[in-house]
Amino acid sequence: MEITGYKLRARLLELATDRAVASAQFDAGKFAFKGESKPLAVDAFADYKKAELAIARLQTLQARYNLAIKVNVQGEEITLAEAIKRVGSAGHMHGMWKSMLVQKQDRYAANAGRTRSRDQEWSQPTVSVSDVTRYARDAGKTASALREAISVANATLINFPDIDESMFE
Repeated sequence: MEITGYKLRARLLELATDRAVASAQFDAGKFAFKGESKPLAVDAFADYKKAELAIARLQTLQARYNLAIKVNVQGEEITLAEAIKRVGSAGHMHGMWKSMLVQKQDRYAANAGRTRSRDQEWSQPTVSVSDVTRYARDAGKTASALREAISVANATLINFPDIDESMFE
């Protein structure tokens, strides 16, 4: 069966919804008044267990997919799995440098932590604005390159002959 990363993600989202519904029905079915018609907790639990098993199997397939695809990020060839792992921290690193350029002001303390009260000695930035700008741009380019590589890679069709199509129904 041929699949893409997008197909895997879409099916995982569907199953997460099924699992959430089953969990809610389980909670709602714990108690009932005499004569009240509610889904049975036992039936809801069976649906929950089925969704969990399907999610586990699809996540295993997703890991295989992510390890099978190679992407090129700024001249470095890595697996899609590694790109996915690195994209979050790359975005965080970009934000770290950006925060040095645009600092949030506390409206109650205009210069909190920047001055010493006795003789108004001001603390100075430890990195120049031009260096911070360069570091922020580099970090932003890396984060963007990872996002782009992930997006392109997730559209790649891979054939997994051992996969049953019923996993996607």
